[in-house]
Amino acid sequence: MSVIDTGGLPYKVTLVLNKLYIITTNIDVSDGLANVAVGKLCHIDVSDDGTVTRVWLEFPESPKTGQK
Repeated sequence: MSVIDTGGLPYKVTLVLNKLYIITTNIDVSDGLANVAVGKLCHIDVSDDGTVTRVWLEFPESPKTGQK
């Protein structure tokens, strides 16, 4: 894939546990998972082949966020 095919997104993203990350798109607004919500990366699910399949964020400033 070329950079044009990815819309300018990087090929790799480095994730760090216990760091804060900002949601930049509305996922589920009624659940608080909306643009600019800030969560702490607490867990990364990895498949048997080493591919990241899911990342888990905690929202310490808004504990009801992501509960739905």
